[in-house]
Amino acid sequence: MQRNEDGEFELTLGNAQLLGIFAILVVLLGIYFAMGYMVGRNAGMQSAQARSPADAKAASDSGPAPVKDSPAPERASNGSPSVVPEPREEKPQPEQAAPAAPATTTTAEPAKVPAEEGQLLGVTQPATGETFLQVVATTRPDAETVAVALGKDNLHVRLAPAPNGLIRVLVGPTEGAADLARLRSVLESKGFHPIVRKF
Repeated sequence: MQRNEDGEFELTLGNAQLLGIFAILVVLLGIYFAMGYMVGRNAGMQSAQARSPADAKAASDSGPAPVKDSPAPERASNGSPSVVPEPREEKPQPEQAAPAAPATTTTAEPAKVPAEEGQLLGVTQPATGETFLQVVATTRPDAETVAVALGKDNLHVRLAPAPNGLIRVLVGPTEGAADLARLRSVLESKGFHPIVRKF
């Protein structure tokens, strides 16, 4: 060390000393980093251990029941293991359906459509010589819906078969030209365009 003019000491460091100080700083920083890593890791493990009993309890509540060990096979008198049949689960017997009610035969008489839905009409062929007003020819569910709606207006409605699996909704039979004109005006007021159908 050299003393300067003011009486203070001057410290002169060479390259070797500077590198040594730098190496010491790197080692100290490495030690601090390792200690921080270990403290954080231990804190994470402790929090995981604190949560694990609750998780284990939840898993045991929601998990499947443990499988019971099957009993060891008994050995027969000759030393060979005897086969023990496994208990069978009895399946519940399906309930027998009630016998269906016999189908009622349809008559050729025109029937007034019931006012309540759910009471279905039979499909019958009108008698020869009768005249009706055909409202629509459509599928069975739609035909029944239209027939129920017209039956609520006290009209005599009949369902009759039509080609291609369709069902005709007929109103009548009519009794003369005056009755035919009256029924036509009633149906047109409801938005239908009926056509005359003679059988």
